[in-house]
Amino acid sequence: MPDFSIRSPDLERLADLFPKAAKQLEREIVSAVEAAAKRGQDEVRRRTPIKTARLYHAISYRVIHNGPFVRAEVYVDPSLGADYADFVEEGTRPHTIFPLTAKVLRFRIGGRFVFARSVNHPGTRGAHMFRDGGAAMEAYADQLLSQAMDRVLKEFL
Repeated sequence: MPDFSIRSPDLERLADLFPKAAKQLEREIVSAVEAAAKRGQDEVRRRTPIKTARLYHAISYRVIHNGPFVRAEVYVDPSLGADYADFVEEGTRPHTIFPLTAKVLRFRIGGRFVFARSVNHPGTRGAHMFRDGGAAMEAYADQLLSQAMDRVLKEFL
C-alpha cells in the first residue's frame, strides 16, 4: 500500500502559533466582555427611572470566566435594598394599597398630608430598562468581539 508524508516548515510554524493565538484571543474576549458588561450597566442605569436613586445604584455587573466560557451579567445587587426592581422593569397592574402596620395610610398631595384607609393605585408602566439595556449591551458585545477576532487574526496570520 503506498503512503507518503509531507513536511512543511509553514505548517509547523502555524501549529506553533495556534496556542499563542488561542491565549491572545481568550484575553481579547475577556476584555471585550468586561467592556460590554460595563456598557450594559450604563445602558440599564440610563434607562432606569430615578426617584430615590437606590435602584440606580443597586444596578451592578459581573463577568464570570469559567474555563473557555465567559459570561456577563447586569443585575440588581440584593444587598442594596432595591427589591422592587422587577416592578419597575415589568410594571404593575391596578391594585389597592392597604396600610401594613397602621390603621390608615398617610401621604402628601400638593404640600398637604392626606389620610386614607386604602388607595386604589392605577398601576405603572414597565420601564423595561433591563430588556432594552441588555439588547444594547449585546449589540455592543457583538461589535467588540468582532474587532477582537480581527485583531488576533491580523497579528497571527
